[in-house]
This record gives sequence, C-alpha cells and structure tokens, in this order.
Amino acid sequence: SGSSALARVLSLCGCGLPAELVGATEANLLGHWEPHDALKLNEAFLSVHGASWHDPTLRLQGEIAVDPGRRTAYVEKIKEFLRSLPNAPLAVIKEPRITALSDYWFEAVRQLEFPIGVVVPVRHPQEVTASLEARDRASPELSSALWLKYNLLAERQSRGVPRVFVDYLNLLTDWRAEVSRIAAALSVDLSVRDAGAIEEFLRHDLRRQRHDG
Repeated sequence: SGSSALARVLSLCGCGLPAELVGATEANLLGHWEPHDALKLNEAFLSVHGASWHDPTLRLQGEIAVDPGRRTAYVEKIKEFLRSLPNAPLAVIKEPRITALSDYWFEAVRQLEFPIGVVVPVRHPQEVTASLEARDRASPELSSALWLKYNLLAERQSRGVPRVFVDYLNLLTDWRAEVSRIAAALSVDLSVRDAGAIEEFLRHDLRRQRHDG
C-alpha cells in the first residue's frame, strides 16, 4: 500500500528508524524499512497461534483464546523492542503484521507511556492485489482478501488514537502536502526535512502496478 515509501519519507522528515532494517529485495528495490527484530517477534507470535501474515481470517481477533501468560510475555518483548529505539523526538515503526497485532503493540506503548500516532497508507485495491500476485504468487482471491482484512483492521484498530490516512498516489504526487497533513493530524513536528533525498527516493517508475479507476 506504499507503506515502505511512507516510512522512508517520514524518516527523512526527522523520525528515527529502528536498527537492523530489512533491506532491498527484487520486489522492493529501495528497501522495506522494516525492523528485523519486530518482524521476527511478530512472526513468532503468529506462528504459535497457527497464523501468518498471509492468513486472511480474523481468528486472532476473537476466535483464538490467547493464554494470558503468553500475552504478557509478548507485550514485554514488544516493550524491550520499543526501549531499544533510537534516542530521537519521534520514531517511525513500519511492520505490516502490527496491523493484526495492534492490541498488543498499543498495550506495550501505553505501559511505557509513550505517545502514539497512526499513519495509514491507502492504495487502490487492484494495485495492491496485483503487487501481491507478482511478489508472492498469491491468487487474486487471497490477495483481495488480505487487502480487505488489513485495511479494515487498520481503520478499526486505530479509532482510539490520533491518526491520518495517506493515499499512496498523493504521496508520490505532492509529498510536502501529505507530510504537512500528517504533522497537523498527529500534532508532531516534521519540519526538518531532507527534501533532496525525498525527491530522489520517490521514483514514480517504481510504482509498477497502476490502476486509474
């Protein structure tokens, strides 16, 4: 949905990135900007409960009873990760699995008394599903179900915190306006910008999937 591009732009506007990020791949030539530690932490929790990022169901949002001890241990590990973030006024964490695990992440954030804001990247479903089909060889049906699941969860789970929605095409077209919208909606300072680096990074030719409807 453009989450990698969005995370990188925010990092070039003064937000600190976690250490040890997932690097570039054939599917994402300019990097994913996801922290290895958070990804491994989330993957392990999903796996224990018979789920994965590609699980289109909402079992973890109600059908599966999570053991209280396992929940506490997971939240503590999230807090350890959050304490390891760089010493900066703002940090940006982009890890798509958090969308399905936000209850635990938000709980950890609140226990540490950190402020939180959510930026939800939005992209046309046909572009996203085409991207998933190309990258993961997922069927159109599964790709569509995943788009629906994660967009619904992102909207529902973020209702209680400051949030803003950012259209991927708008970010590519006028990143300054979108960054200003984010700063205003979340009441944060994103005025320290490396505009040259952002302009160089936001390459329109990397928008491989296009749908104009």
